[in-house]
Amino acid sequence: MMINSIHSSVTSYHNLKISSLQKESSDVGQGNSLAQLSSPNGLFVDKLGTLYIVDSGNNRVIRWPKEAKEGTVIVGGNGKGSGAHQFSGPRALSFDCHGNIYVVDEDNNRVQRFSLQ
Repeated sequence: MMINSIHSSVTSYHNLKISSLQKESSDVGQGNSLAQLSSPNGLFVDKLGTLYIVDSGNNRVIRWPKEAKEGTVIVGGNGKGSGAHQFSGPRALSFDCHGNIYVVDEDNNRVQRFSLQ
């Protein structure tokens, strides 16, 4: 029961934050600019309020600092594919204590690890 409550809170926070960011940005709706997303799937919020979003439709992961008008691509964003810095259907992400990000790349049947340090 506790896990469901936490998941619901994060999901609600995600929805509110993305809506808030889109209203503040000049570009709204689905798209591929740094102020837009296309089929967002995974989300991680760090202790500073920075959002890490799996932008599946654009095959990238975006870092969106709190109060920012747009995000920055931290991995992917090099078109759909199976190369080392490409995704085909990214779905989820996670971090470890060493500063690595792990991205589930569903259509390529793999999990990729990237160092953010």
